[in-house]
Amino acid sequence: VMVRSNPVDLVPYDGPGVGGRIEVRRLLLDAERTTALRAFARAAGVSVHGLISAALLSVARSRLCGDGPRVLGCLSPVDLRSRLVPPVPPTEMVAAVATHLHALPVEPDPEPVALARELTAHLREAIARGEHFQDMRITPEVPGHPALQAATVIATNMGAVPGPRLPHGLEITDVRLVPGREHYFPQAGRSPLMACV
Repeated sequence: VMVRSNPVDLVPYDGPGVGGRIEVRRLLLDAERTTALRAFARAAGVSVHGLISAALLSVARSRLCGDGPRVLGCLSPVDLRSRLVPPVPPTEMVAAVATHLHALPVEPDPEPVALARELTAHLREAIARGEHFQDMRITPEVPGHPALQAATVIATNMGAVPGPRLPHGLEITDVRLVPGREHYFPQAGRSPLMACV
């Protein structure tokens, strides 16, 4: 009922016609800029995830017409590794994640730090209440009812992932992540903005 009464807006495709295409853009921060971003988020009392999600929602809102607020949704991951019994360390790559969708009104020119505070506080409170377990229960219903997890922004968060151990003489020069299966109803002519952080 809530999903029907407050549907979230999606971003229209740039190109004309049906079918859209996936475009991938990379934004690389060196260690100094990453440290500065973390320090800024900490000083503002928000998470880096909340800050980046707020920036993404601001960009998405700028692509939508209208003077008033629009209801946008931010889909965030919830890392379950520390909640397993026994806990799994964050360095171990296992499929142990839930999601949480936060739908909120976003003004045409939002203040990013205030928006980041809202997102950070809401996600922390939702996790404290155990809402991610309820979200896991609806997952089987999503294919039949995609509006249950329709999001304007999908902000994944890999965190700091150490590089793999390499054999002597082998060096990794680059890592690229490509959303190979993310086709969000191209017939609708709109989709979420997805970021892998």
